[in-house]
Amino acid sequence: MKVAFIAEAVQGSIGAADNGDGTYRLDLADGTSRLATGAEVLTAAKAARIDAINAECRSRLLARYGPAEEQVSRAIGVYGAQEQSGMQAGIAATIDASNTASNAVLAAADIAAVEAVAVTWPSI
Repeated sequence: MKVAFIAEAVQGSIGAADNGDGTYRLDLADGTSRLATGAEVLTAAKAARIDAINAECRSRLLARYGPAEEQVSRAIGVYGAQEQSGMQAGIAATIDASNTASNAVLAAADIAAVEAVAVTWPSI
């Protein structure tokens, strides 16, 4: 997990560090430090997993439909009606898969459950 997500998850935190033993240290704006709570670590793990899911979603869509200029051409039918409708369906299915997985991450009760979430990506 990225320690940056732990720092972002805690108001007043200016940094975080992995202690190497499964715990994380939070450095606070008031100059003090403390261990992150289990809830804070879980929140950060969820944020990191959702960020990874969203990045994979973007990557898959760009790999299949190209950069923005190419996507516009597909969307207006330059590549043909079949590619146009296929892109619309493919984007919708890919985003649905991403959202379904993200919702499972948000519902996870512990870090093991967060890490166990698998995305069922559609074939596009």
